[in-house]
Amino acid sequence: MLVFSQYFIPFSERMTQVASTSLLFLSLHFFLGYLGGSALSVIERVLPLPTVLIPVLALLVIVYVLWVIAVRRQKAARAELEAMQAEQNDAAALEVWHEGICPVCLALYTAVQETRRPILT
Repeated sequence: MLVFSQYFIPFSERMTQVASTSLLFLSLHFFLGYLGGSALSVIERVLPLPTVLIPVLALLVIVYVLWVIAVRRQKAARAELEAMQAEQNDAAALEVWHEGICPVCLALYTAVQETRRPILT
C-alpha cells in the first residue's frame, strides 16, 4: 500500500498523482536533455570536442561531489537531531522520576490530597 500522508487518499487519486508526477519528472529530463544536446552541438561547431568534453565532465564531477557532501551533511544533521531528541527525552524522564520520589513533593502531594478528602460525619 502506498502511503503519501497520514490521511486516506483513494487509490485512483493516488495513482493519478503518481502518474502525473512521474510524467512531469520524465518530461523535465527530456527537455533538459534536448536543451543540453542542442547547446553541445552549437558549442561543438565552434570548439573541438575534447575542448568541450573536459569542462563538461569536470562540471559533472564537481556537481556530484557537492551532492555527496550535501547528503552527508544532511545525514549528520539528522543523526545529531535524533541524538538531541533522545537526550531530551531521557532528561524529561529523569526529571519526572525525580519529581516522583522527591520527599518534599511527596509531602506536598499528600497534604493536598488530605485537604481535598471529604470529611465523613
